[in-house]
Amino acid sequence: SIHHLPFEPALGRLATLVRPGGSLASVGLYRARTVMDYLTAAVAFLVANFLRWRRGLTPVHAPTRDPASPLGEIRTAAGAMLPGARIERRLLFRYALSWTRPPRSPAGGPRRP
Repeated sequence: SIHHLPFEPALGRLATLVRPGGSLASVGLYRARTVMDYLTAAVAFLVANFLRWRRGLTPVHAPTRDPASPLGEIRTAAGAMLPGARIERRLLFRYALSWTRPPRSPAGGPRRP
């Protein structure tokens, strides 16, 4: 989803739509760059081919493009824009992003945990 858009502007816009105390969740694709990325990709290749063999292949017939950003850049940008955001590596070249907007604090009072 988010990997089809310019990452930082899209993430910034999505963050403005989250109410205080609300959550943002997204799954995206990242570009392999590190040794760990390529090791995960090797496992993903095996899993993807097993699933293709087991379930068959359904053509998408939609425009696609390779992901532009490596996971490290995604983590850095998300961390700067959304303090406390979590990025978790997933199988099949994906990551999961989750963030909860802090609740508003009462006027003059501390934030609730």
